[in-house]
Amino acid sequence: MKVNNLVSLAAKCNSESEAQNLLFTLKEQHTTAIGQLRATCLNEDSSLNETGSADLSFEMCHELSGHFIVFISPSLRDGEYSVRVGISRMDDGKGFGSQRWHTPEDMEHFIEGKSNDNIGSLACEAIEKAIEFHIELLQRTGVSESYAKDIARHVWQ
Repeated sequence: MKVNNLVSLAAKCNSESEAQNLLFTLKEQHTTAIGQLRATCLNEDSSLNETGSADLSFEMCHELSGHFIVFISPSLRDGEYSVRVGISRMDDGKGFGSQRWHTPEDMEHFIEGKSNDNIGSLACEAIEKAIEFHIELLQRTGVSESYAKDIARHVWQ
């Protein structure tokens, strides 16, 4: 599905139920493109905005450890599609149960979807960026580049 198709379908939503169904379609586009990613879907949101168009978002999160979670967060807001990718540091070390976390500036990336971009392709681009962040994180702990690549690729397959 292309971004402009998603935006067009969002503009045609007349109810919260239709927006929820479109969110399911968006999630399906991501999971189909990415494959069997070991991730948890969180913070799902679908609503109609002031103009009557659907706004959609969700997060696909993968807990690397109690201290680090990788996230991919697609979002359609006011007809603009983007995907936020990053690694959050869980300040209290409780993983998904953490109450305090932050995303280091150098571990966050935004992908802006253009009208003719394919959502599946953007999902694959987001996964590649998540893998890059994972490799960088491993290297910061002293793991060699080649071993870090092997570990990260294994985790994300």
